[in-house]
Amino acid sequence: MVVLPVKVTTNAKKFSVSTGWSGELKVHLTCLPVKGKANQELIKQLSLLLDAKVELVSGEKSSRKKLSVEGLSLEEIKQRLKV
Repeated sequence: MVVLPVKVTTNAKKFSVSTGWSGELKVHLTCLPVKGKANQELIKQLSLLLDAKVELVSGEKSSRKKLSVEGLSLEEIKQRLKV
């Protein structure tokens, strides 16, 4: 299991993933953070991109989150996200 630090920006025009200066993952989501919809979109999109189980570890109501990814190494994650 790998734990990823993630910085989330909501209400973007399109979904995108990149890396920040500190090495954390930057994810732009298209929905607003209302009733957990942003967290749902984050987990769904990353699960599809990585073809792995992704879960929210911490940061449910914060823009800075920690996600766990099952069954992949950090290098495999970077390759699949092309970051």
